[in-house]
Amino acid sequence: MNSKGIDKLILDSANAVSHSVESSEHYLEEEGVDINAYVAKGLNELNIKNKPKVSKELNKSQSYFRRAVLAAKIAHEYHSEWTFGVVKFQKLVYLAEQTSEMKFAADYRKQAAGPMNHRFIHSIKKEFEKQGWFIVHQEGKYKKWIFTPQENVLAYEPYYSKYFSSVNEDIQFLIESFRKWKTEKVELVATLFACWLEAKEDKAIINDVILTQKVYDWHKAKNKFSEKDIEESIRWMEESGVYPS
Repeated sequence: MNSKGIDKLILDSANAVSHSVESSEHYLEEEGVDINAYVAKGLNELNIKNKPKVSKELNKSQSYFRRAVLAAKIAHEYHSEWTFGVVKFQKLVYLAEQTSEMKFAADYRKQAAGPMNHRFIHSIKKEFEKQGWFIVHQEGKYKKWIFTPQENVLAYEPYYSKYFSSVNEDIQFLIESFRKWKTEKVELVATLFACWLEAKEDKAIINDVILTQKVYDWHKAKNKFSEKDIEESIRWMEESGVYPS
C-alpha cells in the first residue's frame, strides 16, 4: 500500500471510530488490516530505538588491529602535511578512539605531551609495515617520523568501513579540524579531553576553573599554556561537541 492509501486508511479509520469502536474494528477487518500486528510491530521498533547502545569491550588482539586501522586512516590523510609528527599523530588517534563506540584496551599515561602510550608508534610501525600500508622511519636532525605510503596502502579502507562507519563523520570532523593546527593545540585538546574524563569519573563539577587546574596538575610542562589558551580550547570543544558525553 502506498503512502496515499495509508493516509486514506487512517482517515477512514478515524471516521469509523468516531461512531464506535465496534464500527472501526469492522472497517479494519473488511480492509484486511491486522491492527494488533501493527501495534506489536510499532512497539518492537520503539524498543529497538530506545535500547541503549552497548559499548563493546575489545580484547587486546582486536584492540591492536583496530587501532592500527584507525591510525592508517589518519596517517593516510595526514602523511604529507608539514604539521604531522608522532605527537600530533598519537593525539589524533587518542581523540578518534574516544569518539568511537569501542572500548580500546589502551594504556595511556600522563606524560608531558598529554595522554601517551609509549609503545604506540613502535606497534603501529610494525603493523603498517606488516600490512604493506606504510614504511615508517625517522630522518633529519630532529628524528621526524616519516610515513611513506606503499602500494597496498588502500587495503586498510574495507577494515575502516567495517569498524568505524558509524562514527566516520565524527572522526572525519577531527581530521579536518586539526589538519592545519600546530601540534601544541592538538596536544592541549587531547589533554583537556583526558582531564574532562577524569573530572567526570570523580563526579566533580565541570567548569573552566576545574579543567584549567587539572591541566596544570597534569605535568609541569603544561605551564607553557596560558589560562586564555586553555579557556579558548574549552570553548572550541564545547562548540564542536568534542568532549566526553
